[in-house]
Amino acid sequence: MIKEIDEFLGFSKTPSLWKGTLFDLDQFETPQVKNSEQLNAYYKHLQNTKHQVLGKRAEELFEQAITNFSVYDILAKNIQVFEEKITLGELDFLLHNSLNAQGYHIELVYKLYLYDPDLQGTYDKWIGPNRKDRLVDKVSKLKHKQFPLLHQPQTKERLSELELPTISTWKQQCCFKAQLFLPYNNPPKDLNGLNTNCVAGVWLRLSELHTAVAVDTLFYMPGKKDWMRNPEYHKDWVTYESIYQDIQSMHQKNKSPLIWTKTSEDIYAKLFVVWW
Repeated sequence: MIKEIDEFLGFSKTPSLWKGTLFDLDQFETPQVKNSEQLNAYYKHLQNTKHQVLGKRAEELFEQAITNFSVYDILAKNIQVFEEKITLGELDFLLHNSLNAQGYHIELVYKLYLYDPDLQGTYDKWIGPNRKDRLVDKVSKLKHKQFPLLHQPQTKERLSELELPTISTWKQQCCFKAQLFLPYNNPPKDLNGLNTNCVAGVWLRLSELHTAVAVDTLFYMPGKKDWMRNPEYHKDWVTYESIYQDIQSMHQKNKSPLIWTKTSEDIYAKLFVVWW
């Protein structure tokens, strides 16, 4: 499978972190693209995905999904709002539904979170692999900064400058996609409203890796820009001894690598090996 198409399908098939409404935030569901044949006509567009930062790559793939496989028109994207020379924030996407004439303000989020049972609070336990990113912080930013920005007078002035169609009421939603990783030896019994389909694998420590995988397991450490891809289509794999050294090198930098695994029965899995 062509790498760019694999990446697009990986993005498209990543589930929303919750269904409907949670945290007083409504989900926007991206159109589902079921097979690579649908993407052949758009391959050149996908090749133009240049950003190495995961969030920016997700924005480009979201744009392709909306443009080519939905009833929505993109009115504007990445709209920066200023007060004099100070940046107040940015609106990710403004969409228009051609069927019902409804306008949408969409904030796009693509995250990988690990569940740490030692942390306090229901949702505070979900953190980034290097402990620098928290679900509760992102939710707070959406609710108290990114969505209110639409209603600021500076934003209204900016939208007027862009000469967008008049929209009487904007519906605000987030497209919050996520991969969740549970602790290898202590998975939670309840995800408290989060979508269980988002569970993509487990996390463990390096001392647990050898006993957690089958003897014939092969490994690969994808770069962050490839975290949306499916391990099934990867071709080059390495042994436990080789990946062990690579993981040690990452841990020395306080980095928790994502690892893909493959068994002789062609069973694929994802896991994080944390440094903390």
